[in-house]
Amino acid sequence: MKKIFTILSIILLSCGAYAELAYNSTLSQSDFNNKSTVVKKEGTIEWDGGAVRCGGSSTGITSGPAWNWDDKYFDVKLDAGVPNKLTFQYKGNSGASTQVEYYVKESVDGQTWTDLWSTTSNTTSYESVSKNLKATTKYLRFCWSGNFAGYFKDIKVTEKILMGTPNPETLDFGTVKVDDQAEQTFTLGWTNLTGTATSSDSHFSVTPDAFGEIGANLQNTTFTVTMSTAEAGVYSGTITLEGRDKSAQVAVSGTVEKYNQSINWEQAETVNYGATLAQATATSGLDVTYEIANPAVVKYENGVLTPIYAGTTTVTAKQAGNYKYNAAADVVKTITVVAPTTYGEFQQSSCDEAVVFNNQSYEESFADDVNVGKNYMGGDSIVHVLITINHATSGSDSKTIAYGAEESWNGIDLSSYTVGKHEIPFNTTNLAGCDSTVTLTLTVTKQNAIEVPVALSFCEGDQVAYRDTTYTEAGTDEILVEGETVDTVYQVTVTVNQPYYNEDDETKTVGEAVLFEEDGWLLRGETPVEGVYMTTKADTAELWFIHYGQTVLGCDSVERLNVTVELLDPVETEKELEMCEGESVEYRGVEYSIAGEYPVLVEDAVRDTLINVIVTVHEKAYAEIERTVLAGEVLTLPEGEWQLGDLTVSGTYETLRGDTLGLEMYQYDETEFGCESVVKLIVTVTPNYEAVENVETVEKAEKFFRNGVLYIRRGDRLFTTDGREAE
Repeated sequence: MKKIFTILSIILLSCGAYAELAYNSTLSQSDFNNKSTVVKKEGTIEWDGGAVRCGGSSTGITSGPAWNWDDKYFDVKLDAGVPNKLTFQYKGNSGASTQVEYYVKESVDGQTWTDLWSTTSNTTSYESVSKNLKATTKYLRFCWSGNFAGYFKDIKVTEKILMGTPNPETLDFGTVKVDDQAEQTFTLGWTNLTGTATSSDSHFSVTPDAFGEIGANLQNTTFTVTMSTAEAGVYSGTITLEGRDKSAQVAVSGTVEKYNQSINWEQAETVNYGATLAQATATSGLDVTYEIANPAVVKYENGVLTPIYAGTTTVTAKQAGNYKYNAAADVVKTITVVAPTTYGEFQQSSCDEAVVFNNQSYEESFADDVNVGKNYMGGDSIVHVLITINHATSGSDSKTIAYGAEESWNGIDLSSYTVGKHEIPFNTTNLAGCDSTVTLTLTVTKQNAIEVPVALSFCEGDQVAYRDTTYTEAGTDEILVEGETVDTVYQVTVTVNQPYYNEDDETKTVGEAVLFEEDGWLLRGETPVEGVYMTTKADTAELWFIHYGQTVLGCDSVERLNVTVELLDPVETEKELEMCEGESVEYRGVEYSIAGEYPVLVEDAVRDTLINVIVTVHEKAYAEIERTVLAGEVLTLPEGEWQLGDLTVSGTYETLRGDTLGLEMYQYDETEFGCESVVKLIVTVTPNYEAVENVETVEKAEKFFRNGVLYIRRGDRLFTTDGREAE
């Protein structure tokens, strides 16, 4: 078992338990036993009561290792980083130690050592030491020489972590134009840390955004801060440098301004319709927009100014600026558009109707030039008007057909016209080209009536409605429905369906099941029953089920099942109880002590049980036996053991003179059933006057009288004839 534990310990130590001495942490026993922390031990080096003991033993022995003045030391490897200060305590365990020296060395590689501290003080009380370490120190050696033993404890190394003040602490970018480059730098000194650089304002970015290295000493990093000039504004923020609980800040600020711009526009004040207008340009190169006072005179579309109507309007050229340029000053032009006169012709004829031209009605023919106002360009518009008024003609016709008849008139289909009279015009032209209208008077009659049979049915007590008529009883009826083209006669036959009611009776005995082939049955009209109902004694009073449904014709269907539940005859059985005289037996809550037969009814939800309880009382056995003997004679006892007072005797009994007062023995047993059995043996002992009376003889005899009492000697003890021990 010890071998297995040792192997397991080696495995655990080799699976990641090694680590260098952590900064700001006191050397512990686990550190001492860790080969990655205490990397070397020379001489007797042991962990003793919270401290490292060098040489000897904790008791300060005066022979063996205690008299070895060789150096005893151990080497400690520090964790990654930059060491700052070493603190520890030391002492010896005996004031008798001689040639004592304590010293501590430091090393970069664990090979070459330089002195850090030493003393020859032979103190037996712990003294504290604090020493600054080199930034490159990675190993510490703690040494002691002298007889007996020296101790080191509370060994701790603090870590040096530094972050300096940024140079400079304020960066002012001044005033910069949009899209111009704006960069400034600052430097930061640091030792043994890694950190990040962040900006509180998104308009300022810093590179690098991560810096530092664990273990590096007295380093400098130059940071570049770039101010964004993508948009104008006044910006300020803070560059924050953080790492290993250290921080520093650099204030940044700057202003971004837009460029100015102007509009150039060379445009004449009077232009002809259709001419091309000059376009304004901005010194920034941005597009110019136009604000037109009268868009009916000049329009701006697809980047082009165009005169579209005669008249005068002001046009304002604008450039609102953007993220880089300020708005330009507006340039206003007054533009007059001149348009030419146009000529046209209007020619129209009509039949008996006035002709309207230029908002004027002409009822007779007309021919002349008319000034109709301004043309689409704003100039005069002259139209030569030629109007001719012609006259129309008319006529009539008549025809009668049945609805739907396949007939036509002058190419007009007449089969779709409804019943009644219709005036149907037929338009054509006369020789003058005017309308000629012939009107047909069409009479359409109905088709023969259609007979439709209708069958209606409903349940008794209900009613049914059909085509605005309500029926409550069976019979026939005719309903005439007039149609536009044909009448319909509905031949109605009404049938009244009867509801279904059925009642059945069944007889069951208590405990017998009532079976149902379908769901929906209700016990006594309330409780649903699913498939099976088991009867009980409570159902002998009344038991019925009812089922509500519908017939195939949709009328009410009611089925009732009446069940007569009969009681089963009680099951007869016997129960025998036996006891001894004077005792009692409990059965089903009743105590029995007297012989006899007792009927007991046991009720059950399904079937009662009648139990005939037969009680038998067994008597106790008692007998007396009488015997007569002379005092001093041996009495042969009946078989078995007998109780004489507290004595138990068997076989024979030698009577005494004192037994003449009366002698009773008892034999206790049980009857065959187990009741008490007592036999009393009454022995009459008559005096025997030949007994020894000499006192000395009596004192030595096994039996003797004293003061009228017979005593029996058994060894060194005396008993009376009734079995009591004499004092």
